[in-house]
Amino acid sequence: MTHKEWQERTFWDGTTSIFINNHGRMSCYDIDSEKLHGIIEMKIAECDREKSVWVELQQKYKDANG
Repeated sequence: MTHKEWQERTFWDGTTSIFINNHGRMSCYDIDSEKLHGIIEMKIAECDREKSVWVELQQKYKDANG
C-alpha cells in the first residue's frame, strides 16, 4: 500500500529517519524517538474516533434498511 503520510529513509551510516507529512510540510524524526511515538499514538486515536463516527452512521443505515 502506498501512502503520502510518511516516508522512511535509511542513511549510509545505518540510521533510519521518518519523514512525516504535516500540513504540506515534512518533519523528520529518528525512528526511535519519543516524539515520533507520541505522533503515532495521536494519529491512531484520531483515526479511531473518526472511524467510530462512520460506524455509528453505518449502523443507523442498517437499522433503517432492515
